[in-house]
Amino acid sequence: MIHPTQVKALLQNQPFRPFRIVMNSGKTYDVRHPEFVTVGRSWINVYESDDPASGIVDRFEIVSLMLMERIEFIGAKPEAMADNSSATL
Repeated sequence: MIHPTQVKALLQNQPFRPFRIVMNSGKTYDVRHPEFVTVGRSWINVYESDDPASGIVDRFEIVSLMLMERIEFIGAKPEAMADNSSATL
């Protein structure tokens, strides 16, 4: 399980680095702006926009922290930043 504080730390990084959430099912969510995620205790909301520059959200998904396999930076080597076995933040 990814801890909510790990996600919060990624969202607060300066400068922000886009990252990808990889679920146990293989589904992925790309987070390209820190305002496109809200963090709860056991879940996050991931917001998507067809026009990110507009700041208008078109849809969102509630994503379980327990079902996250890892988080990786977009454009980085495929090594995970955080996974179920250890936190590397």
